Amino acid sequence: MNEKISEGEHLNKFLGDCEEIIDMLVRDEGRYVRIDFSRRDPTFRSLVGKAWDEARKSLRETMETIGNEHDRYADILHRYGLSGDQLKLKLHVFNAFLRRFRKKGSVIALKRLLAQMDTLLGSLSKAFSQLEQVLEIKETLENLTKAHTVPEELPNEIQPTKRPL
Repeated sequence: MNEKISEGEHLNKFLGDCEEIIDMLVRDEGRYVRIDFSRRDPTFRSLVGKAWDEARKSLRETMETIGNEHDRYADILHRYGLSGDQLKLKLHVFNAFLRRFRKKGSVIALKRLLAQMDTLLGSLSKAFSQLEQVLEIKETLENLTKAHTVPEELPNEIQPTKRPL
């Protein structure tokens, strides 16, 4: 985590990344979201688009609040592990999975990334309840992603250290 950037800026970058990922899933036509929902169900396409438009407004309002009033929310962010080393750890892992997903583009990499998004979005939604909408859209889309059972390596940055016996 870049020390010159404030925690609020890091949180807003995370929320911007979330917006980008959810946008991709909302527009997906079968690569990640099961094809029966993504292409063949016009009701789903319409509903997910409208629901995401509503949730996106809440996400952007939260980003504005964090950008303008971070100090006002510092105590509550700290209470939910969204400051200091707690935040650094969560963002380090999220960014490692984000890089892996951008590099590989696999469903497994996406699922790991979405799971790590839960960690931060879950905490943020406790501090900013309007983010619950974003979390629920993400979870709905996550439930519709294709399931693969092929294991994928963890990003190098978070590989377990091998200890000598």
